Amino acid sequence: MTTFVYIRVSTDKQVYDRQIHYLQQHGYNLDECEVVTETFTGTKKSRPQWDAMLDRMKKGDTLVVKSLSRIGRSLIIILDAITYIVENKMVNVIILKENFNLKANGNMDATTRMMLSVFGAFAQFERDTISERTKEGLAGKENLGRPRDEEKRQAVIDMLKEGRGATEIAFLADVSRTQVYNIKKKYNL
Repeated sequence: MTTFVYIRVSTDKQVYDRQIHYLQQHGYNLDECEVVTETFTGTKKSRPQWDAMLDRMKKGDTLVVKSLSRIGRSLIIILDAITYIVENKMVNVIILKENFNLKANGNMDATTRMMLSVFGAFAQFERDTISERTKEGLAGKENLGRPRDEEKRQAVIDMLKEGRGATEIAFLADVSRTQVYNIKKKYNL
């Protein structure tokens, strides 16, 4: 019987260290396991290393992950994957953070499915929240270097025409000096 340890991060800017440390703290000697690492989004059902690992799994094997979110970031992906692993592949699943220990007996009871659904919903919620924050951050960056409204822009233009300096204009109009210089350049003032 093989113990598979699946460690996934979403981007190449992330590292596996936290998951490895967590697994070791919970008694897993990774030298005695088949460790599968992957840098791939959890929003996709099919992932190269994940798919290859599933193909190698046999009845009675065990899959260990740090948390449910390593399996996927979508409720549907998580439920489909665990159902397939436990019911079709007959592989045990241990999810450390959420304290799940699913024994492969060919089916999952209603309570287990419900608990997986709740924790899976939280994993998806976390992913959606991260996505929203990222979009908000990017939207905020689009406005950098530009006054937020036409009133401020017009005030900067008027003060530039009066011959005031960039530092004074920036202070009075509540904009950055860079914004003042950008407006000056754009309107040839």
